[in-house]
Amino acid sequence: MTHGFHVHDERHFVETYSLRQAWEVDLHPEDGCGGPVDLHIELDVDPRTLLAFEDAVLGSPGRGRSAGRVSFPLVMTWSLPPMPHGPDLLRLAIDLAPIGGLEMPLEVTATDAFAVADRGSERRISIVARRASH
Repeated sequence: MTHGFHVHDERHFVETYSLRQAWEVDLHPEDGCGGPVDLHIELDVDPRTLLAFEDAVLGSPGRGRSAGRVSFPLVMTWSLPPMPHGPDLLRLAIDLAPIGGLEMPLEVTATDAFAVADRGSERRISIVARRASH
């Protein structure tokens, strides 16, 4: 399947004491391998939600939830390269707001890092989208 992305890492975690599961994938645009933009996708599933989903798929009565109410929280984080002069965060957040809309609002964050105290900082921008998909 051609999807235009290069996958760097895939992980599946299972918490032994709660049976909570998480799937993570790190990728970037295929034509930008070694480039500046990275995307991290995380799907975190509560065991009760997984059981309700299984019940809905198998056609058995749900355990207090209907098939339409099963949701899986999805978090996507885009990391941009360090910038010596980062953008105005409020302007960036306003410009990006229509992309995610109300269903998947985008959170814009900046971190200033000083590698050496006598040099200027580098600003790293990350954009996070959270959605409980049904």
